[in-house]
Amino acid sequence: MSSDVIIGKDGKPRCSWAGAGDTAFGRYHDEVWGTRSYDESAMFEALTLGVFEVGLSWSIVFGKRDAFQKAFRGFDVAKVAAMTARDVDRLVQDASMIRNRAKIQATVDNARAMMSASPSLVDLAKSYETTPKRAPRSLADLPTSTPQAEAFAKQLKSQGYRFVGPTSVYAFMQNVGVVNDHIHGCFRATDYPATARSKLNADRVGHEAGLPLHRFGLPDATAAILPLRKPQPARSGTRRRRGPRHAIHALCGEALPRGPQLQRTVRRLARRERIDVILHPCGASWKGKGSRDE
Repeated sequence: MSSDVIIGKDGKPRCSWAGAGDTAFGRYHDEVWGTRSYDESAMFEALTLGVFEVGLSWSIVFGKRDAFQKAFRGFDVAKVAAMTARDVDRLVQDASMIRNRAKIQATVDNARAMMSASPSLVDLAKSYETTPKRAPRSLADLPTSTPQAEAFAKQLKSQGYRFVGPTSVYAFMQNVGVVNDHIHGCFRATDYPATARSKLNADRVGHEAGLPLHRFGLPDATAAILPLRKPQPARSGTRRRRGPRHAIHALCGEALPRGPQLQRTVRRLARRERIDVILHPCGASWKGKGSRDE
């Protein structure tokens, strides 16, 4: 694993900049950064963070996120577009802000551009979406800009946006998930193995169900055993059930056999373990033969 990826306290691998603890930075990494979103206020916030990041570090700008939320009215585009020169003067005097008049005014101007520009910021962002199969191998591999960001910035400038150089625009693209720059090995990375992602779920579910996954003959990373119901106590004059019914949920992963081989595998498991139904995320399901109660 890259030195730029760390294991968090919850066991998940993350980009090192997110930290290992449950912090605002970590939650932003998990829930926002690199997550594709076309919500207007979310996009406006991302654009604004990029504006203020010019010449500053991301940690400094992120530390002012709450102040930005308050100053720019929850990133309501219409409300910010209506702000006046007096509002700008007030924010320049606000000690909780990054008191750069040009950047504050640019944020107001950008809100006005968002209200009037065509094509919209959402449509432009969608036109630059990329989903690479290979994630950056280290933080050193992350670009500060790309040809796509340069073209995007040029379009935005022509629409009246300010402080939207290629570097700022690329930061915006990262924030709203137009590109995903989570480092290889991070659980949010585009190439994080489906088998490894499945293992995070399978280990948890298997543990909760009290069932060792390896006994099902599939790699632990591709199987999660879910209890459907608890064993029913035997009633007087009836046979006791052999045990609880289970479903094996075969999660998509490279190690998982596909097609007819998958069907043969899961049916064999159903006979051996008396599983009622095997579910596959692609929508297919197979009823296990020989799984009737005795």
